[in-house]
Amino acid sequence: MRKILILFLVLLIFNGVVAAKENDTVHLRAGRLKYIGDKIEISKEITIIKGNYTIKAPRGKIYKENNKAVLTDGVFLEADQGDVKSQEMIGLLDKDKYIFKNDVKLFNKADNGERFKLFTSYLEMYGDSNSFQTDQGVRIDYDQKEIKAKKAKYNDKKQTLVLENNVQIKEENGDWIKGSKAIFYLDSKENNFVIEENVEVEMHLTTN
Repeated sequence: MRKILILFLVLLIFNGVVAAKENDTVHLRAGRLKYIGDKIEISKEITIIKGNYTIKAPRGKIYKENNKAVLTDGVFLEADQGDVKSQEMIGLLDKDKYIFKNDVKLFNKADNGERFKLFTSYLEMYGDSNSFQTDQGVRIDYDQKEIKAKKAKYNDKKQTLVLENNVQIKEENGDWIKGSKAIFYLDSKENNFVIEENVEVEMHLTTN
């Protein structure tokens, strides 16, 4: 009975936290809640559901005045554009913006059926557009390529992945391409991409 009452109070409080849009609904489940002023500490199997996002973590805090949730100690997010794992997440709930920090890993499946894995220390995701970006350095495994860059931006509507600043693309056979900017078209069955500005290529020739 006590656990049911606590969960009811969490839902009641959380629905008051988010007031950005009329259709916004946030569902939260947790085993324990501690109310400290306008801060709520939550722990024990936390689950937050908002839109097409389901977020799980061992513990976290909710700041009512800022419409902000901070989850720590291992965060897992499930979404249409990919699953994300990190050590920490800051959710700006009224803006539908989610910031992942420390050992961030994203696993995505593009429209062409190819999967890619993304590794970074910082990632921003946007629930309204199903897009994400980072400017803290990134490594991506995609289509038998290892891709590195300083910046990455994914547009779900256009199905494009734009990489900028010291882009490096390395093939399994050792061939590599370098440039200032690359655009991957993830809805293309041919895995098309374009690389621009200061382009360098090294290819290993096959001999008969």
